Amino acid sequence: MNSTTRNIISCSLLAAPYQLNIWFDFFLWITGNIGGIGNMIVFRSRFVHKRAYSIYLFSSAVADFHYFNFELVTRIIQNGFGTSLMNRYIAICKLRQFSTTWSNVVSFSSFSFAILDRILSKQRSNKYRQWSNQMSLAYKICHINSFVLVSSTCSLNHFLATEKRQL
Repeated sequence: MNSTTRNIISCSLLAAPYQLNIWFDFFLWITGNIGGIGNMIVFRSRFVHKRAYSIYLFSSAVADFHYFNFELVTRIIQNGFGTSLMNRYIAICKLRQFSTTWSNVVSFSSFSFAILDRILSKQRSNKYRQWSNQMSLAYKICHINSFVLVSSTCSLNHFLATEKRQL
């Protein structure tokens, strides 16, 4: 094996992780979007939409869709194409940090509210069962949940940035 062949193989091996990152993450992005859109369609369908848990699960699907698209696209650009978004654009770095925290917490809390709604609907006591499947309450909880978590995520990110500067 001559040195030209070794150089070609070395260049190919160095480029392989970037190409894998682009193609594998792009595949995940396509399939994830199909799944996320499918979840949103299912939870807004006529049959399921009459239940309060579908509002919580729809909210969770939207938060997951937002997280999935924003995080994976920035990862593909940064790791696959070698563009340093986090070092070059501080606004994208901060927005990505905020988006990661907010989307995960909104998704988890919405899913938890859906579980709580289902648990309340299966209770024997009418006192607890009356709190399940209340559509107007579900809409209010989802909106309040999103806005409260925006403010708490902003303050958490500000606190972490302040702590990091003091170190």
